[in-house]
Amino acid sequence: MAAVLVMAACGMMALQAGSVIIPVHSTQTTAMQSIATTWPSATVSWVAGENCSTWGGVVCDDDGYVTQLDLSGLDLEGTIPSDAISTLVTLQELKLHDNSIEDDLPVKFSALTALSFLSLGRNDIAGFIPPGYSALSKLNYLLLSDNRITDQVPSDLSTLTDLEALDLSKNRLSGSIPAEVVALPNLIYFDISNNELSGPAPTGFASTSFQATAEATYNIERNYFNGSANANITAGNGTISFCPNKLQGGFAQAALLPYSPSLYGSVRGNCMVTSTKGGMHVRQAAEDE
Repeated sequence: MAAVLVMAACGMMALQAGSVIIPVHSTQTTAMQSIATTWPSATVSWVAGENCSTWGGVVCDDDGYVTQLDLSGLDLEGTIPSDAISTLVTLQELKLHDNSIEDDLPVKFSALTALSFLSLGRNDIAGFIPPGYSALSKLNYLLLSDNRITDQVPSDLSTLTDLEALDLSKNRLSGSIPAEVVALPNLIYFDISNNELSGPAPTGFASTSFQATAEATYNIERNYFNGSANANITAGNGTISFCPNKLQGGFAQAALLPYSPSLYGSVRGNCMVTSTKGGMHVRQAAEDE
């Protein structure tokens, strides 16, 4: 009988726990209110005191701390309420891509040290990549494509050793790419195409994942890289895009996996024209591209 009562009591406790309302934590309500004031049309479901799970684009942990904020593709305009967002230090994912935001890349986001995913692509964001982003040591994805970001790629990004994807394409970046950034140990997606970058073509990936995965991407096309095209590029079953740049010379046998043993090509019209073997796909392009 006692065992039955204990089981019944446990069942009631589980039922009550399942119905508990977990609102946004009191220490973060001011920040969330500020975000809602900035973008009211995207946050109409944010009702104070209501369960965090009913707030569109928001995920909280069991204590009500905000861990994910996804306001992508909601026609957001104006500037980013970075003062408010930067206080949400429990954020692990921040997605504001596919909007019409006009602002500089927020320096204050360097305070979000729990971030693993930061996506601000396809907006109208300008400025430079803050050196302080090197403090985002848990970052796996840094996606900033299709904006107006200028200046150089900071070498401080080389401290982001967990980074798997770096997309800086379609911006106005200039200068050379720090070798230590390309050599990040877990990098499998690297896209710096459509910028104003120059200097030697970045090579020397350290990631074994880059060598092994079909999702691996190495895209440096539509820049001003020069020098020899001979390089030790490792990409397994991934995609390599070079065209067009100002590379010279032939492309020696690449250091590929056994199932993709060779990659040969020649430079013609400032464009790498290649053949493929073993499943490797390399983008081909016309001479006048």
